[in-house]
Amino acid sequence: MTLKNQGVSNKEVAQITGLSVRGIQKIKNTVNHTHSFKDKPRTGRPPKLTERNKRTTVRLLKKKDASTATAVSKVLKTSHNVNVSRQTVSRAFKSFGFSCRIKKKKPKLTEKHKKTRLAWAKKHETWTSDDWRKVIWSDESKFNLLNSDGKEYCWTNRPEELTEDSITPTLKFGGGGIMVWSCITWEGMKFVFSIILFAFFSHCQVLVMLAKLMI
Repeated sequence: MTLKNQGVSNKEVAQITGLSVRGIQKIKNTVNHTHSFKDKPRTGRPPKLTERNKRTTVRLLKKKDASTATAVSKVLKTSHNVNVSRQTVSRAFKSFGFSCRIKKKKPKLTEKHKKTRLAWAKKHETWTSDDWRKVIWSDESKFNLLNSDGKEYCWTNRPEELTEDSITPTLKFGGGGIMVWSCITWEGMKFVFSIILFAFFSHCQVLVMLAKLMI
């Protein structure tokens, strides 16, 4: 504005400041109307959540009183007399840096599991590379030869009829499967065994067969 008061044109001011001519004109109009560089207060509906309400929503989430935006909106309505939608709560979360993510599926750990794992980690925290060289990590997995152990779904507009697409074929003894056992060591993957399993084999029998192969 000092340059404008000195009679410098908008184009010249834009060249000096690096701003656009349109931007210079907008700043000039704002100062003339409000006597300040700030924009005039905007009209419209005030926000439903005050800053205090927003902090309350985050506090409810952190304290595990509610884990979703829908649940938090219900708690706000019943306990704080604040009636807002799930979308409003979601926007409040985002304003505090939260983002919505799909939960990852991991094995459920009980308190006993957690204590056991922590104890194991503390017991081995001083192990050296030479100690870990002596460790073998092993696992096994079953692969069915026919279908899977879970449910299969299909889309149909004739649910009362049995068609090839709506049936999962089975065999009398389950169709069998392959149990694959392997391990990894410091040197890499070692010893891969596979056993064809049938439904009439018990788990103990399978372990005996696996032990014989390892000998």
